[in-house]
Order: sequence, then C-alpha cells, then structure tokens
Amino acid sequence: MNADHFDIEKLKTELKNLKRLLIFHTIIYVSLIFYVVAKNYPEVQLDNNLYQSLVWLNLIVIFYFIWFLWTKMPTSQIDKIRGTLLIFFLGILGMWIWFPSKRKIEELNKQ
Repeated sequence: MNADHFDIEKLKTELKNLKRLLIFHTIIYVSLIFYVVAKNYPEVQLDNNLYQSLVWLNLIVIFYFIWFLWTKMPTSQIDKIRGTLLIFFLGILGMWIWFPSKRKIEELNKQ
C-alpha cells in the first residue's frame, strides 16, 4: 500500500470494528458448540436452513477478512498471502491468529 494513502487512525478504527465482528462471530459459533454438546451431539438435528445460514455467515466473514487484508492492510504481498491462507484454512481460529496486535499496528505506522 502506498504511504500516501495510509492513515493509521482510520486503520485503527477499522480494526476495532473488525474485532467486534470477529467477537460476535466467535460467540455465535461457541454458543452453537455448547448447544450441540448440551443436546448430546449424535442426536442433534440442526435445521437445514439454520445450518446453511451459519455456513453462509462464516463464508461472508472469511471473505470480508480477506478483502480487508488485501485492500486495507499496509503489509507486504507475502504477508497478505500468508494471512489469506491462514484465514481461509483455519477459519475463526485463523482470524484470531492473523489479527494484528497493537504492537504490530505501531510497527506498520513506523514503516
């Protein structure tokens, strides 16, 4: 990303919103796991529409994260490829692993 188009404050705001989305997404999936475990997993029959909605929600969030990584993050192309693979193959866990720390954001600001 060109340094002329890089605004650290705007990036911080967007990352806060992205983190809120990730927290919301994680809560949905963790609550689903607890529901399935509480109802004796082999006997749980999820409604097909509910299951499809969760799959679509997951895909939308994954693609939003990948879009954000490629269009908003001022990192090298190899870091973007690594982040994409991490997010795509590990899903929610990959999103948490990829998510930049405050220290990483400050390092990006210095570059």
